[in-house]
Amino acid sequence: MPPPDARKHEADLHKHIATYGVIASFAINVIALIAATIHNEQNFSSIQKQIQLQQENTEQSRPIDFDVSSETLSTGDLRLSLKNRGRAEIVKIRGHYRYYFAFPDGPVRSLLAVRDLLKSDINLLNVCRDAGLLVGPEDVEMLLGATREFSVVSLDPTEKDSFEPEFSQASIQNAARLGRCLNARALMRWQFEYQHHISRQRFTHVLYLLVEPDSPAKPIIQVRAQTILDLNKTIGGKSLIDAIANFEETSKEVIFSKP
Repeated sequence: MPPPDARKHEADLHKHIATYGVIASFAINVIALIAATIHNEQNFSSIQKQIQLQQENTEQSRPIDFDVSSETLSTGDLRLSLKNRGRAEIVKIRGHYRYYFAFPDGPVRSLLAVRDLLKSDINLLNVCRDAGLLVGPEDVEMLLGATREFSVVSLDPTEKDSFEPEFSQASIQNAARLGRCLNARALMRWQFEYQHHISRQRFTHVLYLLVEPDSPAKPIIQVRAQTILDLNKTIGGKSLIDAIANFEETSKEVIFSKP
């Protein structure tokens, strides 16, 4: 029979072994719990990414429908309204406009080309002078102003979300008057650039307008825009649109700045 000290040592050893076993078991359980937690978090993160990708794919597949409507006010002013009629948000919208003049003999001239015409045709220049519109050919650019630009951060896909850009209405009246002086038709060309907020794909929308002056009996300096017509909806408008497009494709003039 072992002595009392040996029996006590053996009992203590069993206690220590049992304690170590409990600690080891606890450690294993903790490690297993941590591993399970990490695995669950990875699964959750993966599911979240899949949901996000599905949402992005859904958003990217939503159609864009950018609409620009024009209206002539009783004052002869022009009102433009930009609307997002699609189902996706449109962002980084930029707009530019520029004037052209269509002459009876065929050519469509830009503002710079009209300036050069007045330099070479003194009789035409005198008509504009007598009307009180300008003194020299260089005044044409100041009369109508330089190319204008505006920007909109975004348009949500709702009927209520619209934007009306502000621009010089006086330049429209001056375009009608200058057209009367030149015996030409004043045209206004708008270009809109925008992009899908998810795919970042860029789009372009172009609007061509014809500025019709009011009564020819009025002195030129009193002429106003009677109506402003969308050339896409006007008989004969297609030929003017093609003429402007051809000019912009072949001209070396800087028409619009790049985004």
